[in-house]
Amino acid sequence: MAARLGDDGTFDTVIYCSECGQEQRYNYDSSDPPEDWDCFKVDGEQPDTYAAWVDWCLEDFEGDHVCEK
Repeated sequence: MAARLGDDGTFDTVIYCSECGQEQRYNYDSSDPPEDWDCFKVDGEQPDTYAAWVDWCLEDFEGDHVCEK
C-alpha cells in the first residue's frame, strides 16, 4: 500500500491508497497543528509550511489505513 496525494479541485488535502482507492481528507490550518507536529521540527523550529503538512497527512493516513487488497 502506498499513500498518494490526490487533487479533486477542492481546498481539501486528499490522500488516497494506491491499491484500493480509499481516500481521506484533511484541512490545512496552520493555526491548529496536529498533536504530533513535533516530528517535523527542524533545528528546534516548528515548520509552518504546507509541504510539512502534506508529509504529516501521508504518514497519518498510512498509520490509520487498513488496505483491503
